[in-house]
Amino acid sequence: MTIDRALQSQVELELSKTIQEAQTKGGIVIIQKPSTGEILAMASMVTTETGEIVSTSHNRAVTFSYEPASVLKAMTFASVINEGLGVGTSKRDIPDTVYLNGRTMKANGNRDLQR
Repeated sequence: MTIDRALQSQVELELSKTIQEAQTKGGIVIIQKPSTGEILAMASMVTTETGEIVSTSHNRAVTFSYEPASVLKAMTFASVINEGLGVGTSKRDIPDTVYLNGRTMKANGNRDLQR
C-alpha cells in the first residue's frame, strides 16, 4: 500500500471544501507518483440530499463510469512524444466541437504539455 496518510487526510479536507465552494454533486481526486505509478492519495465524495458532503461507500475513482477526456489527453500527448511525432511544446489542432451519440462535446482550445 502506497497511500500517504497525511496527504490522504489533506486531500479529503480539500475535496470536501472544493465540493462545498463549487456547490457540485461530488468529486474525485487521485494523486499518483508519475515515476512509479504509486497511488499516494485517492478520495471520492458526494453531496447527499440533505447537503452533507460524505465519502462514498465505493471508490468512484476506480468504479465510476465517466468521460475520461482529461486523462486521455495526457495519454495522447505521451504517445505523440513516445512515437517521436512531437515534443512537450508541440501543439495540435483539435476540432472545437465533436458530436457523439447525440451529445455535443466542446474542446478547451489549444493545449501544450506546459499547461
